[in-house]
Amino acid sequence: MAVREGKTLITDGPFLETHEHLGGAYVLDCATLDEALELAALCPMAADGTIEVRPIAGVPDLDHRASTGA
Repeated sequence: MAVREGKTLITDGPFLETHEHLGGAYVLDCATLDEALELAALCPMAADGTIEVRPIAGVPDLDHRASTGA
């Protein structure tokens, strides 16, 4: 996905090839694809480059939520 002139542009593939540049990665715990795309659109790089959004499998018995600090 990318943001151009205030509009979110979404494409369904192709994915980045290995010779492309990777500037970083974010792992987000989102309830829906729409939520993930909404958050990806807030990334500053969306205005100049593209953001690839991919689902990943959860790890059983691992709590991905933030700790309460207790």
